[in-house]
Amino acid sequence: GGAHGDPYVPRCIKVTMGSAIEFVGSFATHPLLGGVVEGGAKHPATTGPFTGLLDTGTSQTFTLDDCASYPYYCTNHGSAGMNGAVIVLLP
Repeated sequence: GGAHGDPYVPRCIKVTMGSAIEFVGSFATHPLLGGVVEGGAKHPATTGPFTGLLDTGTSQTFTLDDCASYPYYCTNHGSAGMNGAVIVLLP
C-alpha cells in the first residue's frame, strides 16, 4: 500500500502461449486476484488463470495456454497501484 502503492515488478509482461510465469511474494499480506481496479472499485475476473484468491504461501506458478490479456491486482493494495497484467501472445 503506502502513498505510492506497491507495484508489481514488472507490472505488465508479454509472454507466448504455453509460458509459465511465477509470482513471488507474501500472499498473506498481498493477496493476488485476477481482475481490474477502476476508480477505486475492484472488479474480480470471472475467468482466467487468476480467478481464485491466492492468499497463502510465497510463490505460485501459472502456465498460460490461451491467447488473452489477464489483469490482476493485490486485494489489499490494488487501488494504491499494486496491479498489472499478463498479455499472452501466439508463439
